[in-house]
Amino acid sequence: MVSLVRLGVLALALSVSPVSPALLVLIPLGLMLVALRSNGASGLVTGVVLLLLAFGSGIVSTDPDWFAQRAWGLLLGGGFITATLLMRQSGLLDRSFGAVAVAGVAVIAAGLLRPEVVAGLDSWMSERVQLASVVLIQWVTTANTQPEVAESLTVAILRWAEIQEQIYPALLALASLPALAIGWYLLGRLTGRPEEPAPIRAFRFSDHLVWMFAIGLALFALPLGAAASRIGGNAALFMVALYVVRGGAIALWAVGAAGASILTWSLLAIAGLLLYPVALGAMFAVGMGDTWLDVRGRSGRFNSPSTGDR
Repeated sequence: MVSLVRLGVLALALSVSPVSPALLVLIPLGLMLVALRSNGASGLVTGVVLLLLAFGSGIVSTDPDWFAQRAWGLLLGGGFITATLLMRQSGLLDRSFGAVAVAGVAVIAAGLLRPEVVAGLDSWMSERVQLASVVLIQWVTTANTQPEVAESLTVAILRWAEIQEQIYPALLALASLPALAIGWYLLGRLTGRPEEPAPIRAFRFSDHLVWMFAIGLALFALPLGAAASRIGGNAALFMVALYVVRGGAIALWAVGAAGASILTWSLLAIAGLLLYPVALGAMFAVGMGDTWLDVRGRSGRFNSPSTGDR
């Protein structure tokens, strides 16, 4: 049985998606059933039904919301199928990275050819973020809180809305990874060949992706224009989040290898929540350092480079 903890982590990661998480799972899954391991007519029919549900839901109109909610799912699913066919020996995570890269390049190319596409996406996302911030501010102001607290929360909400408008591509890319993992697992269940997700403590990815972080950071820092800065910043943020998860996986492995008790696990979890800025920074440092140290591989417990990718 799939670990509830692993499902919880996948669901939490999927929750950062700026588009509907349901569509982000259903559309790639439907495409997978049609193109991969369809298990005959039943798999094909199931895939078509899922796609009909995804595209039949909501009100079809010329409003960019309907198209934007589904366009990324199509690009992501198509990219994953392409990566699976071309990278048959690669693990799930590597193929998911390939899918995100294909979809991202497609969006960037569309933006270069038709700048109004990116402008429309930004406008759509701004409207969604502003609507959510208005709802939150209304709740804060009507709640039974002190005026000083309400004012501070309002400022924080507005500040986060401004940030989210700039980093939503990174959030969408991050949410796409668990969406594909869930879709791949459901594909196995539906076709009778389920694959258990790897333990969280085994999570790792190609060490060469450190160059994506370095190049993204350079694009963000150098005076190359607003577009380059935004692309670089989102790429760097995407990798920072992955390194934090990798550092957390190493911490879980280390604590588990030490034979920690339930009480120790509980105390560490509470300390991590209370000191989350320090904890996140430490996890990033550990995850980044593992690129060269390979702590788990040196211990002999996780010698395969692809462990955690499947």
